[in-house]
Amino acid sequence: SKLRLFAAKLDESGEMKEIDVAPAKEGEKEKPPLSQDDEAAVEAVARIKDSSGGRSTLLGSWARLMFLTGETYLTVTIHPDTEEEVWECLSSDELRKSPGGGYVRYSAPSVVSEELRDVPDDKFEPLEGKDEKKKTAVVYRLWRRHPRYSLLADAPMRACLSLFEELQLLQLAVRARARSRLSGAGILAVPTEIIFANLPTGSEQDPKKSPIMDMLQRAATTAIQNPGSASAVVPIVIQGPAAHLKELRWIPIGNAQEKYEEQGLRVELLNRIAVGLDFPKEQLLGFGDANHWTGFLVDDQTWGAHLQPMANLLVEDLTGVYMQPYLKAQGVEDFAEYAIGYDAAEVVNNPDRNKDAQALHEDGQLADATWRDVAGFTEA
Repeated sequence: SKLRLFAAKLDESGEMKEIDVAPAKEGEKEKPPLSQDDEAAVEAVARIKDSSGGRSTLLGSWARLMFLTGETYLTVTIHPDTEEEVWECLSSDELRKSPGGGYVRYSAPSVVSEELRDVPDDKFEPLEGKDEKKKTAVVYRLWRRHPRYSLLADAPMRACLSLFEELQLLQLAVRARARSRLSGAGILAVPTEIIFANLPTGSEQDPKKSPIMDMLQRAATTAIQNPGSASAVVPIVIQGPAAHLKELRWIPIGNAQEKYEEQGLRVELLNRIAVGLDFPKEQLLGFGDANHWTGFLVDDQTWGAHLQPMANLLVEDLTGVYMQPYLKAQGVEDFAEYAIGYDAAEVVNNPDRNKDAQALHEDGQLADATWRDVAGFTEA
């Protein structure tokens, strides 16, 4: 979500170079105006934005769906109030193909579905149709190709589905144990000699009608029904023969301090999941004993081994399904030389290099502007 996207073009050396749209700084020469093709490329990238005007939500949704399911539908619609384009990444559950053509959107299981009409292939912007009940949408399917069938989607989560199912079973087992211990608060053993000794004269010998049992039941339930009642803290008074009162005792079931055997299994299973996911184990389980500098090292490894391939996939998909066809439709002859690039400066954490920059600046090997940028200051 922190990537900065920009329009780029192949230079003479065959490398993609960002099209510079920043205004000239004070003291610099005025930059030459952009060509029409460059302006079209910059405009194409500027169209990709959230409803709020940024891109963080859109890129974050893309990455989340690619990690979980391996596919998403990049959808472009017109906001009914602002009449501006809205770019969204939707899951295959939310946006589905309609048998009669177009798409059906389910924003939530309990919400009425919304019908979206698909625009022709040569159109790259939503159209204002005559039927106001049906909005039009431009939809691009983006997916990570499955190694066996290219039209199927693949995701890191697929390799761990059985492990997550096992984890869910362990969670349910722990919950069942906890509920069983909460509901089974032990056994209160009351001698029958005390119960029958307190029965009214001439009544049947029925323990359910015993005053002792009624009193114990009321005392046990009053604290639940009315926690503020005094009877919740006042001790229960029972009279009876001393020999039999010694046998009145509470028998606990289980040990509250005993650990669930599923706890160790869950820890072991989480480690297996951390190894199976396409993500650093330290990021998922926490750095543990990692210090400040090893934390930066893990971040660099995360970017190079896991996040950078995802970023490359993002810009390659956007370039292939949207930008180059869009520029071709705009009449750009060398549309294949344009692409969408990214800047990961806000993503990758690097150690503080201010001291190194200061030493180089004192030796005259670093320009003032570069030293200021490393220190994080603006020209002001």
